[in-house]
Amino acid sequence: DDLAGAESKTYDYQIRELTKEETIARVNGATADEYDGYEFDSTVHRIHVVVSNTTSNGVLDVDCTVDGVSVSDVSNAVTFTNDYTANGTTSIDGNKVLTGRDLEEDEFTFILYDEDGEEIARQTNGEDGTFSFGLGEFTQENIGETYTYTVKEYIPENESDKIEGITYDDSEITVKVTVGDTGKGKLSFTKEITGGTVDGAVTFKNSYEGEADVAFAANKKLKGRHLEEGEFSFTLEQTSGPVQKIAKDGITLPNDASGSADFGRIIFDQDEVGTY
Repeated sequence: DDLAGAESKTYDYQIRELTKEETIARVNGATADEYDGYEFDSTVHRIHVVVSNTTSNGVLDVDCTVDGVSVSDVSNAVTFTNDYTANGTTSIDGNKVLTGRDLEEDEFTFILYDEDGEEIARQTNGEDGTFSFGLGEFTQENIGETYTYTVKEYIPENESDKIEGITYDDSEITVKVTVGDTGKGKLSFTKEITGGTVDGAVTFKNSYEGEADVAFAANKKLKGRHLEEGEFSFTLEQTSGPVQKIAKDGITLPNDASGSADFGRIIFDQDEVGTY
């Protein structure tokens, strides 16, 4: 530069990083969420340059300071640091399928275990059979990591504590959760599910087989003399009902010596629910 006869001249500059909004506006095709997760550096670096002519050999002297510190190379003295953070939450969602009767809310309990076999949480089913375990929040420190969980249905040890008529599902379902990064401040989650009765799903299947029985009998009482065995007969007939449970022409039995006619028990299962 021509010092125009002066011994020295000074020049001042500043370098800053564009803000998120300015960067999006300048980058072709950038979307509003392109830089989510990035914390932009708001530092303004100030460069002061003094150019002087202290020799007669045609070489000028240049002295530079960056933010008040003398430097020989500005390019190595100006640094901008950006922090990137990403987070996200995910859950393990499951489903209960019950055949044989309608499912009731909170009827079954499910347990979530970590990879060491330690119990993490318990959940019960909703009216529609669904249940969910929240796994909490993950951060960028978890990116690339895989976490292994196991889900089981709670089966009471004592028979008296079990739901009558229910066949429980003893499946041990493994869920591997791998944490990824979308690059926009949000984490992604990939789940690999194995071990259940339904491929790729946390599904437990139970069946219900209900049963009930009714005893039918008649008793004869005779006044005035001793009752003889087989002296009288009685007929059991089914007059209505969704399922025919005895012979259409009925069951006929004589009385025994005590006057009783025992028709036995009629057993009903869950497919024969109704009025008879």
